Amino acid sequence: MKTKDSNFGIFLMTAVLLFCVPYFVLPNLFTDIKNLEYETKIVESTRILKEKNNSRSLPGKYITSLIIKMTDGSEIQSSEEYDKYWPQIQKKDNIGKQIKYYHSVNGSKEHNPLQIEINNKIIYKKNENLKYAILLIALMLIFTSIL
Repeated sequence: MKTKDSNFGIFLMTAVLLFCVPYFVLPNLFTDIKNLEYETKIVESTRILKEKNNSRSLPGKYITSLIIKMTDGSEIQSSEEYDKYWPQIQKKDNIGKQIKYYHSVNGSKEHNPLQIEINNKIIYKKNENLKYAILLIALMLIFTSIL
């Protein structure tokens, strides 16, 4: 038999997922890339940044991300979920080339663009890396059905 505390935890997780999935995940999945804002700049350099996570949820874990610096001094950051594309982005041939990156619907303009193109060649698209979106949708359905 479930205790009152375990029901509250499931209820809380379901409430969080019911907010996150429609607000963060679904708009990016169903929006046409042509309708999104984008920026076009020139790549100056790339580097991998490894920093210690100081949050309570993952103490001592290191977060690795790719930083792409532009000639105008701005930077965009790509998290580990896109690490299979990093070698393609970090090629020395890409320095001085034009980069076009699309912003997510509800996200930051500096983190995890939905699509990156270098010299009009698509490096990655928004729908190629859906493992986290599918996981969140599945969790939402599971927790909703439990309640």
